[in-house]
Amino acid sequence: MATEDDIEWWEHPDLPAMAAEIAGDMAFLLAQAVEGHGEAVLAVPPSAALAPLLATLLAGAGPWAQVTLVPTHGTLAPGTVAAAAAAGARVAGLETLADSFRRLDLALLDVGETGRVGGIAPGAGLAAALASPHPVQTGADGTAFLTGSTLLGARALILAAQGEGQRAMLEDAIADGAGSRFPAGRLLAEADQAIDIHWCP
Repeated sequence: MATEDDIEWWEHPDLPAMAAEIAGDMAFLLAQAVEGHGEAVLAVPPSAALAPLLATLLAGAGPWAQVTLVPTHGTLAPGTVAAAAAAGARVAGLETLADSFRRLDLALLDVGETGRVGGIAPGAGLAAALASPHPVQTGADGTAFLTGSTLLGARALILAAQGEGQRAMLEDAIADGAGSRFPAGRLLAEADQAIDIHWCP
């Protein structure tokens, strides 16, 4: 189980700087995955706010022909789909992953001030969303999302957060650990991977 010592914070002055740093880390991890087993599965947020980050990643060098992108929840933003197509990467919906599950090589997670992480939100059904053995679930609002067990099965996890509200939530969630009222805290407490959290104002 991850502790505060297993989580490293990286602070950036703005989103472009954060995007460049995360993109470099992600490209390295994806290249390792492709070298290791011939392909890579990357889960990314559908958030329009992080679309510039993903555009930076996909505009750089990478083994994109061997990379498949899936959303952590919902459907990917059109800009991300277009950037993936231009780079030569594949894009798959969550229904595809549910039917033919493959372990994630890397998950880039966004968070919300309410404690949401990826598509896992606080409220009724949280325990099942975190612990379900199924790769994909559908929330009360009809949105499909990757379950906690799927995210925790990824070979590497990176979190991206913006603003003081998201930072404050993450600090509280991490301090509370497995007993956190926030999904982010409970997910991170169960992680076996070292976690990088990137933050900008």
